[in-house]
Amino acid sequence: MSVRAQILRLSRLGADAQAWSAFRTAGLEGKRDFDTLILTGRLKKDQAVRAAGSERIRLFREASADYAAAAERTPSTYALINAASLAQLGGDPKAARGYAEQVLALLDSGQHDPDTPYWLAATRAEAELLTGDPAAAQATMAQAAALLPRAWEEHATTLRQFALLLDASGADAGWLDQFRPAPVLHFDGLIGLAADDAAASRTIAEAVTKLRPSLGIGALAAGSDILIAEALLATDAELHVVLPCDAECFVAQSVAPAGGDWAARFGKLLDAAASVTITSPIATLSDAAIDLAKQVAMGMAIRQARALATRPVALRITDARAPTTHGAAEALWRAAGHAIEAVPLARSAEVHPLADAARDTLTALVAVRDKPVRSYASFGEALRVAKAKGAAAGIDLSLSADDTLALAALNGAPGAIVATSRAAAAALLHDPNLEADLIGGVRSPTGEDELWRLRPIAPQAAPATRSAAPRARAGSAPAAPPPRPRVKPSL
Repeated sequence: MSVRAQILRLSRLGADAQAWSAFRTAGLEGKRDFDTLILTGRLKKDQAVRAAGSERIRLFREASADYAAAAERTPSTYALINAASLAQLGGDPKAARGYAEQVLALLDSGQHDPDTPYWLAATRAEAELLTGDPAAAQATMAQAAALLPRAWEEHATTLRQFALLLDASGADAGWLDQFRPAPVLHFDGLIGLAADDAAASRTIAEAVTKLRPSLGIGALAAGSDILIAEALLATDAELHVVLPCDAECFVAQSVAPAGGDWAARFGKLLDAAASVTITSPIATLSDAAIDLAKQVAMGMAIRQARALATRPVALRITDARAPTTHGAAEALWRAAGHAIEAVPLARSAEVHPLADAARDTLTALVAVRDKPVRSYASFGEALRVAKAKGAAAGIDLSLSADDTLALAALNGAPGAIVATSRAAAAALLHDPNLEADLIGGVRSPTGEDELWRLRPIAPQAAPATRSAAPRARAGSAPAAPPPRPRVKPSL
């Protein structure tokens, strides 16, 4: 990792003093070249997001000035649009308009930064917004979206930025909704459906078509899970699978006992899934393992909806004889204001209970620096303890009292509340006022896991600033995202 990347990582973690110390140690203090000014502006912007009142305004204005100074050295639409947006957030619409007009002039002249067609159009739309022409911005944004109709993350970055700017000027942001992707779906529901239950398949397909989610996250138990997953793929939505144990274990206990062709259909869906996450290294399935996977999947849906600037929604296929969506996880989901769509169905096959020998319990672990790891029966309680300790806690959620990953999380990013991937996802379900940032990885006894930093959501989310690294030339295809592991143990 380069020195500049290390400085930016510290800034993203909220370690402002450490970031500036590394900045000075690298000999960057006082330098006024383009790259250093861009880095300085980014550090001040990150600080402004976490600040309040007059300090927040001051930092936004200073960050704007740094980006503007960089553009004076090298004319740059990237630097100027950041200068314009940060000036607007700093309460200086006159300066914002001036910088935005320079952006439009560069774009019209063709002397702009090399970039993809989408980002060139999105930059123009942002500049039009800042020059007081929301109608032009809306039309240009429509053109940008048409260039990459399924580039949801790119759209989300733009929409978050526009929402901030419209809020800062007191303007209506309702027109942004037309560019948001369909909701992110978490699905869960009824077992005990026959593999050839055409009525159930049709009802579920109609429910999924009505919601039209951009992607769906859930398990693949025989019954409604598999029917929902098949309906998702039929509507061209992405399928993300979260299993409480590995596929062999899951099929043996939650798919094959139902008979029919469920196991074959499970295999096809697993092959078609965009990602597969395993939440527990267990050989015998249990209610606790299923609960863990469900909390993780629901948290992942919340996190992905935020990333795409859309909303999460839960689809629950319930027993028509006793329909209910009032589980503990659903209560947390509703309390956060997320919608649940319930579809009652009559069971058409025998229900196969889990093995009686499965006696796992859910355990939450909190590691505090220089103190023994503590375990809690309630993840909510463990999360409250971790938050109370401030930037000195690591947290994990598991089926055992093994403290390995809680300690690894704690040591993975000193100075931050750090969670394993499963704990970070569950935290977003338990506390809607938390945000999670991916900060790295850690080696676990069974593979690699991600580490996430937990933090309160800022009063106003961070302005979207894309990397200042060189990007593709205008007219070229957008760079492909880095490959993701197909099966990721979340341990």
